[in-house]
Amino acid sequence: MNGLIRWLEKYVVPVATKIGSIRWLVALRDAFIATMPATMAGSVALILNTFVRDIPNQMGWTGIPKAMEWLIGINGQV
Repeated sequence: MNGLIRWLEKYVVPVATKIGSIRWLVALRDAFIATMPATMAGSVALILNTFVRDIPNQMGWTGIPKAMEWLIGINGQV
């Protein structure tokens, strides 16, 4: 394990330091990090809609989507 850490410190860390100091790459990284919460919220809403609306409709269980219309509407807004 120590050998791997030494190898990473010798070869990878200097390259990562040079890449990490480029201004436009730092700005790009920060932009992706800033959009991550919105992406995660949309993904969770999509998964909930799949389990609440799509799968029960395919199984013929129409009562579940009708009862959960309020949640489907909220997830549609997200």
